[in-house]
Amino acid sequence: MDKYFSGFRHHGPFEATIGNEKVYYSCSESWLDADRSCTIRCKAGATFSYAKTIGIEEKEVESFNSFVEATLGSEHIASLKSHIEAETSREFTLKRTETEKDEFTFPAPGCGRQTYFLYQLVRDHQITVEKQRWGGLAKPLITSASLREKTSNFDVREEVDRNDRACPCPAATDAGPADVLRFQIGNLSLRVDCYEENDRSLSVMIGRHTLKAQPVDPEVRDGQYRMPIVSRQLPELFWNLSGIRKKNIEVEASLKDFALSTVARIFSEGTVVSQVEAEASFLTSKL
Repeated sequence: MDKYFSGFRHHGPFEATIGNEKVYYSCSESWLDADRSCTIRCKAGATFSYAKTIGIEEKEVESFNSFVEATLGSEHIASLKSHIEAETSREFTLKRTETEKDEFTFPAPGCGRQTYFLYQLVRDHQITVEKQRWGGLAKPLITSASLREKTSNFDVREEVDRNDRACPCPAATDAGPADVLRFQIGNLSLRVDCYEENDRSLSVMIGRHTLKAQPVDPEVRDGQYRMPIVSRQLPELFWNLSGIRKKNIEVEASLKDFALSTVARIFSEGTVVSQVEAEASFLTSKL
């Protein structure tokens, strides 16, 4: 299960000898904006159409298989696969893309505005083969192949505005969200605006429901929470992307970048003189 991160996450390059050839493998992961957003307002829900595509394009799979057969030989495909899996600790498959189209309803919230943004984790695989020629007397022939894999991991970012001017309800007086709460449901990670309550719990508004996250340890402000969720409390799309079929679950949740915000608070209090000392102070307090 992968949580959202900005930018790219690189793996490799890893080197292996397969048959008589040297093989180099690397992988770059990133979250791709699915270019699908949905906004719902007080008394105004929405219908969301989405085509979920998972896997690798058939042309890329066929081209990759031809590349491996030409450079390593078809008998070494299994060996290449096992080397990649050993280095990445993750299954490497050449599953062809499958697309599932559906429509999902987002019920109107009790008040205010909610906007949802959808992301999908993609992996760009790069394999390079250094093929020896004339027993090493000639310069080796270097060829490469690449694959883009659309994974089954998704992320939803929800932004909440209780002070939406279009809302017919009486104007809210809150100062806006306190932070962003992050949690995971199966293959789906979520980042949602949250509000701090008087009992130190955090409330999140999703659709017409308000969920409560309670501190794991009420005596410690470490940004760690637990939150019970009933399936009917979340939009249909969320359960479809998560792959979870349970009716009742409890998730572990944490505040976005809690460690960094703690370091910033330490600086503002003037108790340390360098970032290294601030981070050391925070980490020591966690031990």
